[in-house]
Amino acid sequence: MRSDLTENLGNLLRRLALPVTIQSWSLTSLQQRLVKTGGRLVRHARTSGSNWPGAT
Repeated sequence: MRSDLTENLGNLLRRLALPVTIQSWSLTSLQQRLVKTGGRLVRHARTSGSNWPGAT
């Protein structure tokens, strides 16, 4: 019962807050793409690396 409530709440928030282009993503996809991503990959003129918070 709790998981049903959680899923319904997640679906409601997804419809209200997200752009139309990603509203069709599953909750798992949203979690993996938006929440679990701690940093983003960056590319400069001659190097590539990762821009993690706190990295030097």
